[in-house]
Amino acid sequence: RAPGSVGASSYPSRVFKGMRMAGRMGSDNVTVQNLRVLKVVADKNLLVVKGCVPGHK
Repeated sequence: RAPGSVGASSYPSRVFKGMRMAGRMGSDNVTVQNLRVLKVVADKNLLVVKGCVPGHK
């Protein structure tokens, strides 16, 4: 989607600092405790975990 109007007209003819715009958010690391490890696949370097794991699939 297009952002629409971002700044004012001829005065002040700029975009103010702190203007809310689209973008990615939340680059913090998240630690989840008390997850159960179901299986360790050593040859493929995998952990099979039961429960919710944050992040991209």
